[in-house]
Amino acid sequence: MRRAVIPSTILIVEDEHSVRDLLVRAVQRWFPSAGIFAAGSVEDAWEPLELHQPTVLITDYLLPGANGLELVAKARDAYPSLNIIVISALNLGSRPLEVGADTFLAKPLSLAALKQAIISLEA
Repeated sequence: MRRAVIPSTILIVEDEHSVRDLLVRAVQRWFPSAGIFAAGSVEDAWEPLELHQPTVLITDYLLPGANGLELVAKARDAYPSLNIIVISALNLGSRPLEVGADTFLAKPLSLAALKQAIISLEA
């Protein structure tokens, strides 16, 4: 039987400040007891990923330096039980799932779809 994830810690990786702030506020509203961390690049994501070992990673694809799929592949190797959601305005096909993401959501992002994606992740 599928068990929904109750996220204790969520890491959001998005380089656009306004989008990142919107996502942080929305996730805080949906999961008020969760620790929410944010980063603007793959490089900046590693510290909170290692220190807090989040339940859920939400990452954009287009990021400065490395792309989100590189983060997904490395995070999946390091933390096999991590739940990963990739968001992008680009048509990435099945690539996010092939490198280890659990879910791919297209931009423009529906906050309702993101909330449902988080709730639907398997524990």
